[in-house]
Amino acid sequence: MPQVAPRTESRGCRSSRRSTASQTRIASPLAVQLGCELEDDLLGAFVKTDAMRETTVRGVFSCGDMAVMAGQHRVRGRRCVRAAVAAHQSIMFR
Repeated sequence: MPQVAPRTESRGCRSSRRSTASQTRIASPLAVQLGCELEDDLLGAFVKTDAMRETTVRGVFSCGDMAVMAGQHRVRGRRCVRAAVAAHQSIMFR
């Protein structure tokens, strides 16, 4: 098996590119039809949720692109797991 030498130098990353953010919109009318409250941000509208990802409508949970601002990909997965656990607890204990 080939040996891999450890990196001993640090390399900086320079880029002349600039990133821009576009506004997002919720494509499905389901959240509005259920009565969920929306929050407006510079990047668009998002479903308002609490720490456990429950919306302003009791028993309705939201995660992913509808509830998290763009660019937070790593956070989305954890928040979706939290929403799934909270939905399960809501079904079992309410």
